[in-house]
Amino acid sequence: MWYTAAMQMSIPMAYPSPRRGVRAWVACALTVGLLQGAPDAVAQDMTSQLLGSEGWRSRFSPIEIQLSRPPSDGERVVLIVGTMDVTDLCRLHGDTLWYQPDVLAIPSGAVAVSVFIVSAGNIWTEAGSHAVNVLISGGFERSILQPSFTLSYSGQVNGDGGRSDGTPPPAHELNGQLSVKAEAERRGIGLGFAANIVGVSHRGEALRFSELGEDAPKIDLASGLVEAWVGASKIAAGHINHGRSRHLLNNFASRGISVTTEIGGRADLSGSVMNATGVVGWSNLVGLANARHRIYSGTLGVNVLPLTTGTLRIEGSYVHGSQLPLASFGQGVINDAEESGGASVRLVGADPGRTITLDAGVTLARFVNPRDPLLDQGLETVPVEPETRQARYADVTWDLVRDAAVLPSMSGRLSVVYRHERVDPLFRTVGASVRPDLLSHTVEAHGGLGPLQMDLVHQRAEDNLADVTSIPKSDTRQTALNMMLIPPASAGLLPAWLPSLTYSMNRTHQESAIALSVSGDPSGGGSDQVTTTHAAGVEWQGDWLRVGYRWTYTDQDNAQAGIATAGTVNRSNGLAVSANFLDGFSTGLEAALESNENTATGTILQNRRLGATLLLPLAAGTTVTCNGSLSTSGPDDGSAAQREAQVSLEASTAFDLSSFFIFTWRGRSTIRYSWSEFSMRDDVFGLSAAHRSWAVNLGLSFTIF
Repeated sequence: MWYTAAMQMSIPMAYPSPRRGVRAWVACALTVGLLQGAPDAVAQDMTSQLLGSEGWRSRFSPIEIQLSRPPSDGERVVLIVGTMDVTDLCRLHGDTLWYQPDVLAIPSGAVAVSVFIVSAGNIWTEAGSHAVNVLISGGFERSILQPSFTLSYSGQVNGDGGRSDGTPPPAHELNGQLSVKAEAERRGIGLGFAANIVGVSHRGEALRFSELGEDAPKIDLASGLVEAWVGASKIAAGHINHGRSRHLLNNFASRGISVTTEIGGRADLSGSVMNATGVVGWSNLVGLANARHRIYSGTLGVNVLPLTTGTLRIEGSYVHGSQLPLASFGQGVINDAEESGGASVRLVGADPGRTITLDAGVTLARFVNPRDPLLDQGLETVPVEPETRQARYADVTWDLVRDAAVLPSMSGRLSVVYRHERVDPLFRTVGASVRPDLLSHTVEAHGGLGPLQMDLVHQRAEDNLADVTSIPKSDTRQTALNMMLIPPASAGLLPAWLPSLTYSMNRTHQESAIALSVSGDPSGGGSDQVTTTHAAGVEWQGDWLRVGYRWTYTDQDNAQAGIATAGTVNRSNGLAVSANFLDGFSTGLEAALESNENTATGTILQNRRLGATLLLPLAAGTTVTCNGSLSTSGPDDGSAAQREAQVSLEASTAFDLSSFFIFTWRGRSTIRYSWSEFSMRDDVFGLSAAHRSWAVNLGLSFTIF
């Protein structure tokens, strides 16, 4: 064999040995292979370098690429920018490839630039892949412009229906909302703007109707924000929120000005000046119109440890605020002027694996009720003394077991939580809504074993910490247990067709006692209330059918002096069945039976309800929904009865007109028919009533963005 191969290759060999012949044959084969693969090897040795790739560039800046060698005869260079092949627009001078994007601008953002060398045999080999950062229009590195406009119309074209408060509805309602969000950034310097404007046709639905009445504008500013930042430092004006202290200022939201910055990578500082209550509308855009109705706050946070070695963060906050008795959006008149100032320290910590986490804080606050002539009405009143009070809390979580393998197909987890909170009597701050005069201890356990999940919580709380003898003192103990068995989550341990089971128990025991009566004599009064609720449910879900049953039992025992039995027992049963047929066609049925027994009188009030739902898709984007319900209620002795029936039929169609415009235009139109009937009788008082109504409503809404 070696002799034949040598003769075929025309390589002279004088009486070689067999071993030397084999070596020669291998050498010849390698030589032939290298010679045949020479073009590919030459093509693969080309590399490329992008010149001037640092920083950001304009969309029309040229791209210059230096090759490791000029292309050989039969080779050609291909340049891909993003998804565009711009080879025909390039110029090649020796080993330098030049592209000037005069005709086709480079896309904005991070753009990939790929260089390929194509051999004479049309074999493509990548000679380099690079990335360039291209500025968007206006010379910015990043920009966002997200405007949207939503307009909705609703009107009752016939019928005798009315509003829930008894007033007749307006014949037509037209509501709109305009939202704009814009951001632009370059070299770490950015600007941002956001606004939300709402408009209504019926003044009673105006944003500030509860505050201004008939003077409320129909088109009003719901929220607005202007912000600017340089690196990690930011200043914002408009609707902001600030505060990370639970008892001093906790994510308080209003209009104002805020500043945030980072210090040395380990610390951050933030401060704000805000209106003391929520505010909307075109006036007082920044929220600082009244110096006596403001909240000043500042927070300094220091990360003591790097994240790789765990978490240890200390935060210090200071807040000073004052409120005037002014009506505000979403809130009635504050009855008295208030002023407070305080400081807090917060500690957040965790081990490197976050097995144990801690969140604790202490707050010291001084509260003042300034004298208000409007409340005094010229009378001699005793001034309220300033009070300095304290609040504290601590939350500790320990993951004892985290996804530990119990069986090959079963894992377990267990974590315990301890929460402590104490708020002194008369503790109050302007910027936080805190329940004063409270001491609570809470222990929680959360765990699971395969498909079984369990949560156990026990809390004990008491008030009247100063033991004032003229007011009640309550001691509350609450225990809650929740269990859930989900066979599909058992990873083959249980059959997936088994139903899911749930059970919960909640027991609350509250003892309240009054040591002295109003006259100062021992009263011996008080109450001892125990409320226990059990709830259980079973749910089975197949491919197209879903069946569920739920049962609840609540026993409330009110033990009071002079009353042998006082309490209620509530029982309820509920059955729900739903089915999905074909594509989108579904139906559902619900039935509920509830009874409420007064153990003192023996009276049992029963409620029954039956409801049905039908969803029918007619075409793409068009659905018809039918809902019906029938409910009855009354005592078991038949002395009274109440009956209510409701039926509604609604057709809804979604439309998209984006193809006719340069912007996205989507909406939905609806037509709804509703019918209701109500009747009642009371034989004890000789009363009876009946009412029947129906209505047809039209609705149209669309959004442009």
